[in-house]
Amino acid sequence: MGEPGAAGAMGPIGPPGAPGPPGPSGQPGAPGLQGATGPTGPTGTSGAGSVVITTQTMTNTITRRLLKGDLVTAIASCDAPAGEQIVGGGYHLEISVFQDVHQIALLNDRPTNDPPQSYIVQFIVTDNFGMSTTLSLTAVAQCLSMQ
Repeated sequence: MGEPGAAGAMGPIGPPGAPGPPGPSGQPGAPGLQGATGPTGPTGTSGAGSVVITTQTMTNTITRRLLKGDLVTAIASCDAPAGEQIVGGGYHLEISVFQDVHQIALLNDRPTNDPPQSYIVQFIVTDNFGMSTTLSLTAVAQCLSMQ
């Protein structure tokens, strides 16, 4: 056998291959600049009515002897069917024998429900009251309504 001959001419370029799989995602870009402020919206319609605040109270007077563990409660309510809601409240406590003021502790002093329509005030007796002590607890509700 003789020696191999010289290399032949290069053949034509073949067709392109199938695309490869996608590469990994790149890093997120930097945040863009803040956009321009939008136009001012139209003026809303005028309200129909005025705001009215009324005060409602409820007093609970106890003339019997209060004993340790007794609860004393007063609840002042707004006119819920008319749409009134509580916007404030509080209480007034009167004890006929000053020394007994130390025998009572505040438990609740807050609006009730959602939306709030009543105001509850509640005390607990921490030690027996004197035989002739009278206690009056008044709950106060500040009620908001539109008229």
